[in-house]
Amino acid sequence: MNLWKAGRGQGLKVLCLTALFTCILPFSKIGSVGAFPLFETTGDGFSPRAIVQAAEGEFLAVDGFNQVIWKITEDGRSIYGGRGGGADRYGEPRGGYRDGPLRDMRMNDPWDIVPYLEGYAVSDRGNHVVRYISSKGSMTAAGTGKGGYEDNLAAKAVFGSPTGLAVDEGGVLYIADTDNDVVRSLSPSGKVDTYLRGLSAPTGLCYHQGALYVADTGNNRIVKVVDGAVIWTAGTGEEGFRDGPVSQAAFSGPQRITAAEDGTIYVADTGNSAVRKILEDSVTTLPSAEADRPGLTLASPEGMLVSDGSLLVCDGFLKKYLRCLDRGGRKSCDKGGCEGISAMGSGGRYIYHRGRPWTFL
Repeated sequence: MNLWKAGRGQGLKVLCLTALFTCILPFSKIGSVGAFPLFETTGDGFSPRAIVQAAEGEFLAVDGFNQVIWKITEDGRSIYGGRGGGADRYGEPRGGYRDGPLRDMRMNDPWDIVPYLEGYAVSDRGNHVVRYISSKGSMTAAGTGKGGYEDNLAAKAVFGSPTGLAVDEGGVLYIADTDNDVVRSLSPSGKVDTYLRGLSAPTGLCYHQGALYVADTGNNRIVKVVDGAVIWTAGTGEEGFRDGPVSQAAFSGPQRITAAEDGTIYVADTGNSAVRKILEDSVTTLPSAEADRPGLTLASPEGMLVSDGSLLVCDGFLKKYLRCLDRGGRKSCDKGGCEGISAMGSGGRYIYHRGRPWTFL
């Protein structure tokens, strides 16, 4: 069933105006630090690559390995939507494509999830579509299920491996159409158009304070767009690793972006194994090693989420879970206050912490 064929294109309600992206690695046991859950590695293949806050104390996480969406609470996790289709020839869960009740829906390499309408939009990269899920089930919001490139009504539009998602204050859904090197837009009336060209394999998106930020991954840069026009880029376009003014900084395959309350932009600079921070037209790098463990660094940072004064990051290669928070009245991470990384316990977690000695929480 297609979302727009089902007559849901009128009177849209936007639940979240800013798209925040994250990814957490294989964790299932949950402990409490403040109001935010922590996860410990289990090695059972639980591999979310994007997470969004749902109800109070609950999160939904897209799991690209198991092809499902998890509901995570302080009591544990359970499958919210999706089901595997048996194992492929490598012994990994096989993806599929099916709409309907959440327990029966099937996906193929889901990549991102953001609040949308009265539910959530999910980019289903392997199926070349964007799904819409709610308590009522799963529908196809846009795409035909075949790869290609065509602007059209949502049910007829064609995508090539869509990845990052973001929603603006008017209810427009932005879609990183990675294989087509563009960003597409899905209007509240159900029309897909090309919003931004001139990119190379764009992935992560973030909408914040009237601007769309794009991880222009193939061009090794971050692009800030307002009303369809590029107003600045961070990164020279050449692959490298350099801090400084946005016009002189260098990135290597950045993949995810999230924004803090004050407009600070955090970038998962995946190719450089680093988390970068853009503030006041300047790029800096969050340090990633402790004084007593200088060899402990990031390998492949991916998705991020700013929530309740914390910045959460994941490392897909080392299977690390990173957390940034600042207590005691200082600037918190949702106001640009993250200034370092520290290992967190034996479970392989890290913690960003500002202006204080590293502390295992």
